[in-house]
Amino acid sequence: MNRLDDPRMEHYKSIFENSEMWIGNTELKDKKVIVYFEQGIGDCIQFIRYLKKLKDHGCYIIASCHKSMHSLLEYIDGVDEYIDKLSTEIPEHDYHILAMDLPFLLLSDKCVFPLDIEQWWLGESLEGYMEIINEEIPKSPYINFFETTNLEKEGTNVGIAWEGNPSHENNKLRSCPLRHFSVLETNLFCLQDKIYSAELSSDCEEMELYGVEINDFKDTARLINSVDLVISVDTAVLHLAGALGKKGYGIFSNDYSDGRWNLEEPKSLWYPTLELIKDKWEDLFKTLVEKIESI
Repeated sequence: MNRLDDPRMEHYKSIFENSEMWIGNTELKDKKVIVYFEQGIGDCIQFIRYLKKLKDHGCYIIASCHKSMHSLLEYIDGVDEYIDKLSTEIPEHDYHILAMDLPFLLLSDKCVFPLDIEQWWLGESLEGYMEIINEEIPKSPYINFFETTNLEKEGTNVGIAWEGNPSHENNKLRSCPLRHFSVLETNLFCLQDKIYSAELSSDCEEMELYGVEINDFKDTARLINSVDLVISVDTAVLHLAGALGKKGYGIFSNDYSDGRWNLEEPKSLWYPTLELIKDKWEDLFKTLVEKIESI
């Protein structure tokens, strides 16, 4: 299915109906460009790294993304202006770009064009290109935010996220029961802005879980900067930790898969400071205990 036919793209299609999409075949110097982050917040954090590379084309960049990300945008190279992606009005501009097209559109001249954007997004007909795309991924850290907060806890401080937004189609497969974290003999700090599922946090009455007030992703980033490491399931928190260059572990159940993470490899292609672990939850946490003890 063409991704523009996805019902979730109806808002995008309505507000950009009369806007020209940039497909890499015209000059952008002195042009005003809106980059629309069409997917979730994790995807926004993952692909916002490309704005600095897009900026090299000499354009003025307006980031259209979820409002909770706005407080961090001033710390990302390449952003000149930003708007709420849910807004029904957009500023004057010359072109717009879908954010997840950026890796394809900004490939170097090592690639032979034309190659259809929709083929890139669907992962089709990319033999010979993926190795180049991987080589050209702008590496983290790329969010230049360094503020911290005093946690006032002795010992190893670990920031954790065990569940994602329940609106995600695979949220049950990616989320981890909180009780598994109890085997970690560390100070545990909650990186989630809220607890969505009471079921996932059941049987945890004896656990000590610390936290700070989190109102937006700048607050989350400040806490990530303050802990010693992060352990998170596949959520925006994991992407943010990687984008900040924080050491951490991405944890994935055997039943969950997402091609972006390339889970056959222990190190993330996208975030060099993150190690990826996929296993049964019980065995995975045994591995985590060993890794943390060796720090």
